[in-house]
Amino acid sequence: MMVPCLHPSTAGRPLDLPQYLMLARQTGFTMADCDVAEVKRWVDKEGINGVQRRFQAAGVTWAGFGLPLNLLAEDAVFERALAQLPAYCETAAAFGVTRTVTWLPPSMDGDPAPWLLRVAQRTRTVCDLLARYPIRLGLEFVGPHHLRHQRYPFIYSLNDLLRLIDVVDRPNAGVLLDSYHWYTAETPTVELGQLPAWRVVEVHVNDTALPPKEAHDQERLLPGEGRIDLRTFLGWLHTAGYQGPLSLEILRKSPPAEPPEVVARRALEALSSLIRHLDADGP
Repeated sequence: MMVPCLHPSTAGRPLDLPQYLMLARQTGFTMADCDVAEVKRWVDKEGINGVQRRFQAAGVTWAGFGLPLNLLAEDAVFERALAQLPAYCETAAAFGVTRTVTWLPPSMDGDPAPWLLRVAQRTRTVCDLLARYPIRLGLEFVGPHHLRHQRYPFIYSLNDLLRLIDVVDRPNAGVLLDSYHWYTAETPTVELGQLPAWRVVEVHVNDTALPPKEAHDQERLLPGEGRIDLRTFLGWLHTAGYQGPLSLEILRKSPPAEPPEVVARRALEALSSLIRHLDADGP
């Protein structure tokens, strides 16, 4: 089944791990994406067993984490991050985590051809390392038009991303599908309907009140507060058989006025309502 998932951005402000787990417990989330560096920081202080007890006391399963490296970084920066990745994977694997995610830019100033080759090779390297644990990698295309201002297009559509994943050719490489990017890229519904569930690593859910060409990446709304057709978006995923977290990635320029627990509870209620209607609505 699809499960509502707390995301570090949902609350709208930074929280340390104990505060974050308390927020999940207070608002009714049973699954949460976590910052792997933050979890590792607490593991270094309290040990694996101590932090596992924190998750158990909160009734929370750790769903996934953001990949702690940039696939487009300079070589030295990428190699340093790659060398640190096993330690993070070991931490995540101890909690049964099986997914990590990252995004690719929709445009760039440099010639994209060599970067595509570099990203493909680096993604293979990362996937081979993740497979030891085992962890899947979800890659995300980014749709907002204001991020396409650089000279050359890169990856901003589902089809472009799927072609890259085919070139990467690793069984643990898949798609991070975000309702915001689906909407702003104006992805045809038929393309979403052709995406098999096994290719989807994780799903982000959010909303906007603006048309696709005007929606800004850092002005996202809670599900149901805008105009994205989330019933269609989730309906196709439901029909395809996706079972996994629906992570509430609500990026904002400034914190919301309401306390984190109010925002998180509203987000959970809105997403839970959409899930309840899936069988009745269909795609």
